Amino acid sequence: KMPIQIVVCPLRGAVRQLLLVAIAIMALLTSHQAVGAERVEDINLPQELWTVAYEYAKAKGMDLAKTSVDQLYRVAKGLSNHDGTRDKALQILHILADDGSVSHAPSQVALGMFYYKQARHHQPNSKDGETNNDPRQRALNYFLAAGEGGGSTAAMYNAGRIYAELGQFVPAMAYVYAAATAGHDDTDSSDEDHNQQHGHYLEETAVEAFEILSHKVAILVQSEEITLREYADVFFYANLHNEEESEESVASLWKEAMMLADRIDQANATLVKPGNLKTSTTSLSPQQAAQFQADLVQQLDSLVQLWALASNAEDPSSISMLQGFLLLHHVLYRVLLPLVSWPPLLENTDDKNERYIPAAAGYAEALVLSPFCSLSTASNDHRSSLASIDNDNDGSSCLEETAQLALGLYQQANDRSGIRRMKELLLQQQQQQRGRYYHQNQPHRLNRPKANRNCS
Repeated sequence: KMPIQIVVCPLRGAVRQLLLVAIAIMALLTSHQAVGAERVEDINLPQELWTVAYEYAKAKGMDLAKTSVDQLYRVAKGLSNHDGTRDKALQILHILADDGSVSHAPSQVALGMFYYKQARHHQPNSKDGETNNDPRQRALNYFLAAGEGGGSTAAMYNAGRIYAELGQFVPAMAYVYAAATAGHDDTDSSDEDHNQQHGHYLEETAVEAFEILSHKVAILVQSEEITLREYADVFFYANLHNEEESEESVASLWKEAMMLADRIDQANATLVKPGNLKTSTTSLSPQQAAQFQADLVQQLDSLVQLWALASNAEDPSSISMLQGFLLLHHVLYRVLLPLVSWPPLLENTDDKNERYIPAAAGYAEALVLSPFCSLSTASNDHRSSLASIDNDNDGSSCLEETAQLALGLYQQANDRSGIRRMKELLLQQQQQQRGRYYHQNQPHRLNRPKANRNCS
């Protein structure tokens, strides 16, 4: 295994469907000047393409002799609307997008959208996600170039969506986060109100996508389909409302805890996973067990400090609901449960760690009450723009399984109040499930109006 690296997206400071609609194209038409060459005479364009572009510009009353790269881009967009000149338009866009002296962001976005449309008719194979054979990968490359080099909000959003479609949810969260927090694109348009309107629309759709991706990440965590490295990285992109002071404290504590978690993982190849605690065949020497326990306790100290910071009423935005869920889940399943119930550890230490049982019960109950645990039982009907990335696992077992775990831990701790709360919660959950089953299996009946007894 490679040592874990806490990756922070370089864009960090900065929809209903993938923005393949005219509104996004209009928003990007005037979004950025070229970052290299700024005038058309600086572009190495073949004579054949110059001729086609010049004739089209002349017919439209445009002068290409001394003008900006954006003007040539608009000519290429116009040519792309006609079957006879579409190939020439693509060649011009490729030169504007691919030439390192130009690197024109709107052209890169236009090509990203073109190749994404091609993906609708593409038959993927098992290796497409790793090569350029999948048009989505070509589209992604252009969106990444426009987002990172040109600062395009729409490009960052679209890159995030494609990453999600490819099942890479950490970079998906990173780029959707960047789109949602980047503000509006800089524009050179005279129609400032028009661009602000589209900027607000882009930001709103990115926030909506961020919420859906957050739910998806929570489901992946519950089903153990996320690696420790992904777990560590996604935490940094899981809060749209960071404050600088609290953000630095949160990031420092989380990084410290994840470094310890990685060290444990490196030293114990068959380390603890939820559900495996009592069936692991790992054997530890007394010295290994002592080091393992020390690392877990040190990690717990950092995470307890982080949870205390999150519970600060004066700064409720210090961590988001998803960050709280990730924190609770990690503390419970990767720290406290190994301390109190992992046989290879308990068999080689004199301390049976019973003092951690009440804490484990408390964290289990807090996880049960976490919105991402309780909301995972809800219908998927509210998911719109990113519904296609959802898998069949709706995470409906999170609340019940964690509540059963909390009940067992409270029973070990002989905490009558905790036992009563968990029993009441499980009973309520069973009643809700019976109600859903009843309504789903009732035949549809027509509501007939009652007879009016006052009529003769």
